Amino acid sequence: MYFNLASECYFVRGNESSVIYNLLTGEAMHLDQAETAVMQRIHEGKECEQNGFVAELAGGGWGFFSENRYFIDKLRPYTNYMLLRPDLNPPELNVVFLQLTDKCGSSHEFCRKMFCTPCRTGTGDAHELSLDHCREIIRHLSESGAKNIILTGGDLTSYEMLEAVVGHVISNGIRCSILVNSEGDFTKPLPHTVPIMAYICNADKADELILAMSGQKNVTMICPNTLGAEIRNKIKQFNFSISSINVHNPAITAQNLKPCHMDDFFNKKDHNACLNGRMFIDAQGNLVPCFQDPDTPIGNVMKDDFPTLYRKLITNYWKRKECRPKCAACEWFYACPVCMYMNPETVCSVHATSSL
Repeated sequence: MYFNLASECYFVRGNESSVIYNLLTGEAMHLDQAETAVMQRIHEGKECEQNGFVAELAGGGWGFFSENRYFIDKLRPYTNYMLLRPDLNPPELNVVFLQLTDKCGSSHEFCRKMFCTPCRTGTGDAHELSLDHCREIIRHLSESGAKNIILTGGDLTSYEMLEAVVGHVISNGIRCSILVNSEGDFTKPLPHTVPIMAYICNADKADELILAMSGQKNVTMICPNTLGAEIRNKIKQFNFSISSINVHNPAITAQNLKPCHMDDFFNKKDHNACLNGRMFIDAQGNLVPCFQDPDTPIGNVMKDDFPTLYRKLITNYWKRKECRPKCAACEWFYACPVCMYMNPETVCSVHATSSL
């Protein structure tokens, strides 16, 4: 008998063990070394016994037995023709983080101790984009098909022209959100026309930030993973949405492996999943790969040719797939939250683990 994995199920082999990903359900099944050897023979088109874990796979809808060999066309987001014509599947600029100011009450040292925060404090003298510069940048982004712009800081409440920039983003047909943090001056009014993300970067000022957001309509509280249960319970009393981020000692464990659906799988297969579709522009107009990497700008959007910078971002970062040896040899790669600014040798403790 032959066993055929379902079209939505992908077999991914690591050094010794392997994982089968179901791209419709997001489930993943881990196979030990012996099971991997059996599945490898199946993958090569060889016959197998109709028992053991293979029978369990068939019973669970992961595949089926047949007396003859069949070609199973795999589920994927593109056709073979589209692979030959990449222009039919152009990159999408899903979200732009536009830093209007890097001025903030928190110190640069405090900010840099955190991993991948949604706002950044600048070094040296404070910088901010002028309204004219914002209009020019937003024009470029609109022409490039940007879908969402998140206006961020520094302390965004210190930026005097925030309302005007929000209006200009909306008038260009781009969805707009603003991101404030707990260092803000909330005696100043905030725009009521766009969603607000409120980042609790300083737990000592959490109560003040929660109270300031209580009069807003569409609020998501961004909570560090270290934030205490008492503060989280206060947030829930206001029916705010909550988004948790790991800003302290990011680690990769079996517990934070993620469900992997089709878009997740192919995004990691074909791109740098963390950076793909994202653009970061700082308060000096520098296009940077990520706010986690502010010191290696690709160029300056106010001085350099924007289409050229955009192409460099796509080629050098979006299409720069994760290829570090430990990741390339790991069967859990497609469910893993690793990014290029983590060192998997020091932060990853995932070994052969149970299925998701």
